[in-house]
Amino acid sequence: MDLEKIYKTSGTEQVILNLVIENGVTQNVTAMIREVQTAPVTRQYLHIDFFEISLDEEVVVDVPIEVIGKSKGVERGGFLQLVRHELEVSCLPVDMPDKIEIDVTDLDIGDAIHVGDIQMGDRITLLTDVGYTVLTVVAPTVEEEKLPEEEAEEAGEAEEADVGEQPESTREASDES
Repeated sequence: MDLEKIYKTSGTEQVILNLVIENGVTQNVTAMIREVQTAPVTRQYLHIDFFEISLDEEVVVDVPIEVIGKSKGVERGGFLQLVRHELEVSCLPVDMPDKIEIDVTDLDIGDAIHVGDIQMGDRITLLTDVGYTVLTVVAPTVEEEKLPEEEAEEAGEAEEADVGEQPESTREASDES
């Protein structure tokens, strides 16, 4: 089966494959993809690294984070800042999650979710430090509004500065003439 089709049907790059290796002797190997190299322009596959796994031994993989819901803080004008796009987990290959869903509905401005706040169940272990921030809702930056008089005053000061002294190089050129 084509690798692109496998990615599309599985919905993730963390796929368990049954490879059939024919090198004089046919051998079946359970494996996962470690790295895919593609051509920058055509995106055609150039090289794929596989690693053999055992279905009864834990593997360490990076799992993408998916944010669900709309936070209270974002509705009030804040911004959701995703600090970490994936988390490292250890689990049996059959328990490997496609993604880690984080519901942000109850988050207000200034709230954050840390690795220790994420529950993965008994069969999956998060390997990232529990105090690490995964996402936060930050307050919007507000630019102070200026009154029309202040804007006119600043514009007048800028014009005076332009008309003031000539730059040194201009003075020297006019002194020599």
